[in-house]
Amino acid sequence: GYIHLGLGCRMYVSDPDKAIRTISNGTIQFWSILTLIAINEFNHRIREAGLEDRMDVISTIYDSIYVDVDNDPEMIKWVNDNLIEVMCVQYLEDELIHNEASGEIGLNWADLHKIPNNASIEEIEQALEKIYDSTS
Repeated sequence: GYIHLGLGCRMYVSDPDKAIRTISNGTIQFWSILTLIAINEFNHRIREAGLEDRMDVISTIYDSIYVDVDNDPEMIKWVNDNLIEVMCVQYLEDELIHNEASGEIGLNWADLHKIPNNASIEEIEQALEKIYDSTS
């Protein structure tokens, strides 16, 4: 009779077959709230670090956060370290399934390169080399 949306919220439905679109949208949209919480914390960290001129959150799609950041390995590392941390917060006690996140960098959405969580400057420089080699 209901679907668990997370954080203790439930959506009650009398006919799941007829309400499948509502159930799907509710589930996806509910969990995107965690992404918005992460964006708020990330923006707070940007301001606290005085990096407003170096990066901007430019978009979000459900469980993804897109950041425009200076082409500087140290700034990319700062984004990777901080964004992964705020996206992986445990919101419930005794959580069975933990939030996970990973980062990708690129000049556009069509050509992204995954970088490890908490990547080193060297790993980021290698990813940047691949990006710029593929554009030349």
